[in-house]
This record gives sequence, C-alpha cells and structure tokens, in this order.
Amino acid sequence: MLAFTMGKKIAALSLVPFTISVVMVIAGLSLGVSHGVDWVAGIVDPALSYLLDEGWFRSLLTGLVAWPVGLLSCVVLGYQIGFLISLPLLDRLALAVERHEGWHAPGKGLGLATSALSVSIIMVVWLCGSLVFMLLGLIPVVGVAFVVLGWLWSAVCVALDALDPSFARAGLGLSQRIRILRRHAVPVLTFGALASLWMMIPGSYPGIVVGGSRLASRIFKSEATGQEL
Repeated sequence: MLAFTMGKKIAALSLVPFTISVVMVIAGLSLGVSHGVDWVAGIVDPALSYLLDEGWFRSLLTGLVAWPVGLLSCVVLGYQIGFLISLPLLDRLALAVERHEGWHAPGKGLGLATSALSVSIIMVVWLCGSLVFMLLGLIPVVGVAFVVLGWLWSAVCVALDALDPSFARAGLGLSQRIRILRRHAVPVLTFGALASLWMMIPGSYPGIVVGGSRLASRIFKSEATGQEL
C-alpha cells in the first residue's frame, strides 16, 4: 500500500485511518447486503409494477437495479463517514506527504470545519449523480455510454475528495479548485478513475489521500513554475 512505502512517519499516520477505513467499508458492505438491497428493491419493484406484470423479468430488472445501487450506496456511505471521522488524521497525513514531496501550503487555509463541509457536499452530490447514471445505464444500447459517464463522474468526485485536505490548506474555494482541475484534467481524471476502483477495497482511503496529496503537490509546483505536470 502506497501510504506504507513513504517512510515511517507517513506509515504511522496512516495506521488509524486505515483501521477506520477497513471497519467502515466492511460495515457499509454489510449494511448493503442486509438492508440496502432490500430498501432499493422496495422502491424499484413498485415503480416497475406500473410497466410490467409480476414475473421473472420484473424480478430480474429489480435485482439488476437493487443489488448494485444498494451495495454501492452503502459502501459510499461507509467510506465517506469513515473519511469524515478520520479527517483530522488525514489532514496531518496529507501535510506529511506534501512535506515529503517538497511542497506545502503556508498558513491554516480554510480549516477542518470547511473541509468537513466540503467532503459532506461531495458525498451527497457523488451519491445522487452515481445513482442517476446507474439507472440510466440500464437503458438498452445507449446505457453503456451512461456507465462510462458514471465512472468519470465518480473519478471527479473521488479526486476532489482526495485533493480536499491539500486544497483546503491552500485556501482554495470551489471555483478555484474547478479551474485547477480543468487545467490538469488528464492526470486528475486518471487518478480519480483508478482511485474510484481502489476505494472498494477496505482500508483504501489513506492510500487514496496519499496519492491525492502527491498529485496536489505536483499540481501546485506546476502552477508555480509554469511547467507541465
């Protein structure tokens, strides 16, 4: 794991967030299996009853929607709650990585309260958008395009999550963050796409924050020197 290969200090700072991540992602998976799938099915099946008679095809469609949506929703919920709980520790971890990379923002930045609010907003927007793209992905033929767009949507949201400690410390508001992401869209989307897959693994987000902090350091170096990332 990346966080455990960058020196003893960074590895030590990663231990508690790693443990919280394992617990919360497993809790999210458990909640999805025990309640999340049934909850989504209880919404989807009555909706489909207006279009289809009861039978195997309606049950199949209900399952195709309920299982991925129920599991993903609960995993994302567990991931984000764990992220919020670990935020003070992740902020210290991000700072240690920035110093390891030779860059860190001076001053206190926006503060942990603003960072927690930002992470919470990202969680809600990410979850709502993912559910919409997942449902649109069930449309025959054109649904494949919505699946790809949903993955890119997750990539942007996960990248914003991972970059948040460094961006908040640098005092960057939403509009400034979006401008930076536009200028460095390829590396940010590439990182986010890989991290969105990695986050399904329990214990992943300290490593994702380490990767995001390294990326943020290189982005700020690029912004300061005018060189390509």
